[in-house]
Amino acid sequence: FPETYEAFMCQIKHDRWNLGRFVPFPGCAVWVSPAEYGVRLLHKDFDHYWMYREHSTLEIEGADARELDRRHEELLTYLQSEEWKRYGRA
Repeated sequence: FPETYEAFMCQIKHDRWNLGRFVPFPGCAVWVSPAEYGVRLLHKDFDHYWMYREHSTLEIEGADARELDRRHEELLTYLQSEEWKRYGRA
């Protein structure tokens, strides 16, 4: 992931955004073998697995669920500020 949101927005040549969360759906490789991907599923209640949930349903190496939630909120706040519109434009 780029060091800054600005660098990321320049790379993708955006005009809109939609922010979801990574969700390992049942049957996919990450669901079947999460440890192989550095993922720890917090539970297997699929009612909680939706890309637009408020809280993370997993943890990854180097970031627990709280940290993933913090990062998600930080990026969401940045995107909602519309500051992103300044980047990646000719």
